[in-house]
Amino acid sequence: LYEAFIRDYTWKQWQTDPRTLPESIITRLPLRFTFENRYFADTYEGLPESSYTQLFARMLENPRIAIRLGVDYLALRHQFQSEVPVIYTGPIDRFFAGSQGWLRWRTVDFEKEIIDTEDYQGCAVMNFSDRDVRYTRSVEYRHLYPERRYVSKRTIVVREFPREAAPSDEPFYPVGA
Repeated sequence: LYEAFIRDYTWKQWQTDPRTLPESIITRLPLRFTFENRYFADTYEGLPESSYTQLFARMLENPRIAIRLGVDYLALRHQFQSEVPVIYTGPIDRFFAGSQGWLRWRTVDFEKEIIDTEDYQGCAVMNFSDRDVRYTRSVEYRHLYPERRYVSKRTIVVREFPREAAPSDEPFYPVGA
């Protein structure tokens, strides 16, 4: 099982020998002895009725919430009052100015394809553990909402290509943290 499903997928995801990675990377994979096909085993799970964008837009309409986009919080943090909660969404090593060392980061490139078929892969997410397939995962979004009736005879599939993050990239995953 390790060689079939974990070794090459992990190498593609992290470009590191899986034996040198922390155990936490492997232990996050659920081990089940059932035919449950969902990733999470929670009793209830769901997605926003419209979209995450609309969900957060509605939450952030509250006049007590200030939003600052395109701002370098670290350059301006002295301007914020300490009693006002701030949600920092950047790299943790940058937040601490490398005081605990700088992390190596992975990023992901996304490739979208519109395919002339109603159902391309039969499920929302498919992982590809074969080393000769460059991407690690493909997502067919229509399967996230199986209760919806789609009129389009086409579907959208997005493939994920992980790679080492350059300084100008958006960091996705810290390596070895």
